[in-house]
Amino acid sequence: YLKKIGLYGYFDKIICAPMVEHGKPAPDVYKFACSELELAPEECMAVEDSPNGVKSAYSAGCKVVMVPDLTQPDDELRKMLYACVGRIDEIKNILVD
Repeated sequence: YLKKIGLYGYFDKIICAPMVEHGKPAPDVYKFACSELELAPEECMAVEDSPNGVKSAYSAGCKVVMVPDLTQPDDELRKMLYACVGRIDEIKNILVD
């Protein structure tokens, strides 16, 4: 899909669920991605659309931005978020310290 829409070249690494032992909500995929990028999780922003994805990224130690799809964040999930935006293009307005 990334190739189809012309975005593939913007990524240094592509990490997929089959590359790790445990899927979301386990933090494995995010920990592996951070390792592959040689970055600490707290240096990374994870963009997620689901509660399991948010839990996975948060447990790994990433800053999590949620773009809700089918499920809006409840109070518990909101505590895990760096930010929540209505549309993915709004991410460009978020500054990460």
